[in-house]
Amino acid sequence: MSEKDDELLGPHPRATARGKFDLVGHVRVPVAGMGLIPLEASKNFVLTFEDNSPYKWVEKTTERLGDWRADLTSTYMRWAIAINAVHKAADYYNGEQFHDKMFVVRGMRFRGITPFRTMDGKMASSVHLGIQPMLAAFALIDMYACLEEVILAMFRIYWDSHPGKMLVGPSFRDKRRLYKASRTNSGAKAEWDAYWSHRLDEWQRKKMYDGLDSVFLGYVNIAGLKSPSLFTRTTRETWAQAIKQIAMIRNALVHGVTEVTEKIERTCNQPWLSDFKFKAGTVLTVDLSHLMAVECFCDQLLTALNVCLIEVCGGSLKSQRSRESAGEH
Repeated sequence: MSEKDDELLGPHPRATARGKFDLVGHVRVPVAGMGLIPLEASKNFVLTFEDNSPYKWVEKTTERLGDWRADLTSTYMRWAIAINAVHKAADYYNGEQFHDKMFVVRGMRFRGITPFRTMDGKMASSVHLGIQPMLAAFALIDMYACLEEVILAMFRIYWDSHPGKMLVGPSFRDKRRLYKASRTNSGAKAEWDAYWSHRLDEWQRKKMYDGLDSVFLGYVNIAGLKSPSLFTRTTRETWAQAIKQIAMIRNALVHGVTEVTEKIERTCNQPWLSDFKFKAGTVLTVDLSHLMAVECFCDQLLTALNVCLIEVCGGSLKSQRSRESAGEH
């Protein structure tokens, strides 16, 4: 076992309160070294610009794509591992090695730690399998939270490079002056940084009432990101519809909805998320196939946005390909 593999035993040293740590990893390869790896293995293309370029925000966004992709996929993988562990435990408790033993669930009371329930191996096995829907439900909620973090982080990167678009009107005259002064005065910079951080936090809190699909569309519209010229089946709007589907199931799970409504069926019966269908009148349950669909969409969304970011500053890739096919250079 390697030193890296050993890190996965026990609580991960870099895990957060939600148990987040990277199970994917990635390396950054300069363009000059691209010949060392297949082009199809390249998931994220990072663009670089001069410090005074109007597209510096594109660089800051693309250089985060690898971390975001790893975070989204790692979140899925951690929950898939947890679900797998439940099945392994169920097999163990129902097997010969647990014969004539008892499984005990303990908790705390005023007299200390005390048994809550004692069960034989067969029942313990059944109970373990019974918690799989709960794990899958919380997994989808967690994956949605990661997607929300990514979209908001992208939006904040854009605002950081375009604060003037948030300071429109006479009521922000003093803040515009403060921002201008912050470029040359350290005292003004400290004051500006504090104000701007608070302003973005307030913006983010209010924005979430709009729904994540609307926040996403707001971002691509304000940032000027168009649907990729080479894409023929999906657009920015269909990506937003897929986000809306995920959000609808997430919200239903958070608020204790137990039965699939007609609205859920109608919204999720769109073709933008594969294997993400629900039937009205049936019990609302989530399984591993739904988690796979969400992870796959998130991965494809980041790839699509990478293309959008390339085209917003470099022009249509489709037009460039057409010129190259015609022999233009």
